[in-house]
Parts: sequence; structure tokens; C-alpha cells
Amino acid sequence: MEKFGTRLLLTPQHVKGLDFTPQIQLLAEATATIMEMVQSLHKGVQLEEIRRLNDKMQYLEGEADKAVMELLRELFSGKHEAITVIVRKDLYELLEKIIDRCRDVGNIISNIALKNS
Repeated sequence: MEKFGTRLLLTPQHVKGLDFTPQIQLLAEATATIMEMVQSLHKGVQLEEIRRLNDKMQYLEGEADKAVMELLRELFSGKHEAITVIVRKDLYELLEKIIDRCRDVGNIISNIALKNS
């Protein structure tokens, strides 16, 4: 997330008017879901709860992928300068990578729960 923030601050002229709210909301939900999974492990392995939360995490990651595809579709429409396309594409991919990492953590927690159940 820090890398995203740094790049965003370095290129304000190329992100003017962009709204990252939908991606940030998905990211907030994803991190909250990971926190719930960790808390569930602390309470003792509750396999069904972990599965439910991991399914939610998979759903959020899928929604984030769809959102990025829509953003990329608009980005590659030919309306933008090449440098703007490069900068925005990099930012979109960083956000996608963050949510992918949350999914990976969810999978690891699910594996831990399965092994300990």
C-alpha cells in the first residue's frame, strides 16, 4: 500500500480526476476479512467460519479483478497519452496486487485451519 501511495504522490498530473474509492473499499473489506480470519484462529479453529470468510475473500478478489478490467478497458480506449496510460496502469496493477496478497493470506489461513481441525 505504501508503494501505491508513493507512486500516486509522484504523478499527480496523470491521476487528476481519478477516483480510487471502489478499489479502496474492496481493499478495506479484504483486509477486514483477513482480520476476522486471524481473530477466528485465535479463538480456536472454527473451520466453517474460516471457509465462509475465505469464500468472501475469494469473492472480493474476483470483484477487484473485474473492477481493474473495466479501468483498463477505459484506459486503453485511445483517449489518453502514453505516459498517462503507463502511470495509471501501474497504479491499477498495484491495487490489484494488494488484494491478491490478501487472497493469498486468506488461503494460508484456510490451510492452517484445515491442518488443525
